[in-house]
Amino acid sequence: MDSELAAASQWATESNAAVFIRLISGETESGVVQAMDSEEGDEENEEGEGADVIEFHPEFTYPIYGEHERIFGYKGLSINLNYAAGSLATYFNIKYTKRIEQMESTSA
Repeated sequence: MDSELAAASQWATESNAAVFIRLISGETESGVVQAMDSEEGDEENEEGEGADVIEFHPEFTYPIYGEHERIFGYKGLSINLNYAAGSLATYFNIKYTKRIEQMESTSA
C-alpha cells in the first residue's frame, strides 16, 4: 500500500507553485501582445514598444484546487495566467512534462 501511495504522490503538484500570474501593461497593444506571448518580463519589440510586467505566484489556491492545494495527474506542471492590465484580455497556457492518460479504478 505504501508503494502505491508513493507512486501516486509523484503525480501530485502543489498548485501555489504551479500557477504563475502575470499582469501586463504597456503603451501600445502590440507591446502588450508581445509581452503576453513571451515568457520574460519587461519586453521591447522592434519598434521600441515595451510593456511593464508584474509576475507572482498566488498566496493560496484552495478555492479552485481544494483545501490541500494539490493538482493530481501531471508531472512538471506549469499554469501561466497572463492578463492585460487595461482590457483584462487573458492568455492562458498550460505546460507539463507528463500526464496520466487514463486512471484505473479499483474497487474496495
